Amino acid sequence: MKRWLLLPLLGASLLPLHSARADDLNARATQIKSQLQTQWLPAWVKTSTANELATDAALNLQTLSHAHSLGYSTPQLDLLAAASAHYKLLRDSRRDKTNDGFYLRSQDSKEPTKSTLLQAVVVSALVEYARASGENEPRGLAVKIWRVIRDRTRDKINGGYYDSFYSAPPSATGASAFGQKSALTHLALLEAGTELYALTHDRSIRTDLVELLDLNQGRFFSVRSEESARVYSPDWRTVPQNEQPEQPNRAVTAEAGIAIVRAQTALGLPIGWVDFTRRVELEGTSANPATVNALTPLVKIASNREERATQLDSALDGLNTNAAQLPVDSGIPLLDFVAAFEK
Repeated sequence: MKRWLLLPLLGASLLPLHSARADDLNARATQIKSQLQTQWLPAWVKTSTANELATDAALNLQTLSHAHSLGYSTPQLDLLAAASAHYKLLRDSRRDKTNDGFYLRSQDSKEPTKSTLLQAVVVSALVEYARASGENEPRGLAVKIWRVIRDRTRDKINGGYYDSFYSAPPSATGASAFGQKSALTHLALLEAGTELYALTHDRSIRTDLVELLDLNQGRFFSVRSEESARVYSPDWRTVPQNEQPEQPNRAVTAEAGIAIVRAQTALGLPIGWVDFTRRVELEGTSANPATVNALTPLVKIASNREERATQLDSALDGLNTNAAQLPVDSGIPLLDFVAAFEK
């Protein structure tokens, strides 16, 4: 399955840290916004939904909806209408109308299993579309799919979520889910749960989010890398031989830090982030949620963009702002970067 999270922004070399002045960031944001308006968004609007995989439809739905919410739609570029086409594809052609959840290819494929990761991505996309459109249907569908995830993939004995589950309801004695428990699945669930809770303030979703926050911080992205792994067995006791604890992937760890900050903000908890080598409290015990939200596209979370610009990571150098086109999975971090640093 393709990687459609924030990794396109963070996948550049993350070391060494470099000095970045605030006015440089303003100029970069202005340049990126111009290219979003004239090149990338028009290209993404033309993306055909024909034979589109559910992951791609969700990614397009999320990106175009987010851009519309940020004011990029024009009479000539109706981003909400374009997002709606991807929403209808997901709702009408990728959803399992008998047992619920989403297939990767189509409802006619009768896929015997479904990916938990895919369900999480769809929830994130539905939340973004609900915000952009103001419609109740995508909001309700997001909540319903979240309950499918909770009911069908959560390990009720050991906690955590399995990577896969059976499309058809299990027999009376059979398990509904199977596979391992992986970092990418739990990170995607943390991101989806955070946005869904921020939209609904549902108490049961909050309970799920608290558990996911603890698992991501404690199991998968621990401060002590020797105590964490990317994949676990269902009982958490063993790690596959080829997945023994090792130096964390810097790009994934950075994304996890961003997701953890967003979850802490949504839950009203003290704000911190996962650094490459240590967890650091931001401003002692707390930070302004609006500031944190504005700076979440960045590897380092800063409380004051003017004073802390030198802390921004060289991931910004990975933005290829001269390319005529970019993959749509770069859209969300680019849009958020512009929102944070545009004058």
